[in-house]
Amino acid sequence: MVADYLFGRSGNHSTAVDIATPSLAVVSACIPGERFPPEYINMSHTNKLRYCERYHAKCILPTARVGGNSKVHKKWDKLHYIKHTLDTQKVDWVLWMDCDAAFTNYEIHWYTHLKTHLNTSQLMVVATDNGGINLGVFLVPNTQVSRTFIEDMYKQRFTIDKKFFHKDQSALKQLIKRKPSIVSSIEIVPSKLMNTYLDNSDAGNAWVPNDWIMHQVFCNDLKNCLANFTRVMKMVTPP
Repeated sequence: MVADYLFGRSGNHSTAVDIATPSLAVVSACIPGERFPPEYINMSHTNKLRYCERYHAKCILPTARVGGNSKVHKKWDKLHYIKHTLDTQKVDWVLWMDCDAAFTNYEIHWYTHLKTHLNTSQLMVVATDNGGINLGVFLVPNTQVSRTFIEDMYKQRFTIDKKFFHKDQSALKQLIKRKPSIVSSIEIVPSKLMNTYLDNSDAGNAWVPNDWIMHQVFCNDLKNCLANFTRVMKMVTPP
């Protein structure tokens, strides 16, 4: 089931983009609940729509659970939505962002920013922290190999869900355990480039103004989570 998709394809900004620039879809699922109340979701989705409008990207922002996944954690829905986008949208790359991740520098063009790290032979482009690879923000090329890779992670949801806390990240670890060569096809970039942390800094991963993408990872004080996210969104998101 794919519901509540929003698409942003144009905007008021006249950003110059080279005709050879690959196409992009930004995908971010925000499932309503205690962690993500309506006002949080609205700010998160508006933030991403503004970026998509500026750089002529597709913005796919579901708010519904995936049918058939009611017995597993909602974190698994991200892999479904990524795979669905890869299968159905004519884009070269998909940028996944958790609901608590947001753009904080609209002057940064994704392709110019990461060009030296992007290769369609890769499975993904992602940053790490003290816990290893962090799947809150990552890029996937739209290739058959990467689509199979995402599907292989997603297929593990029923066996991994009750055993591991991190769900999708545990699925990736299990794939790597079975096939260590996968690591060579994962492009690891400095967290500063695409995934710095608000509220919970980790080994130099702390967000500062003008970073490209902020991620409010592991935020447990829900009142302060909303207040801090609101503060930053008011600073950075264009009207």
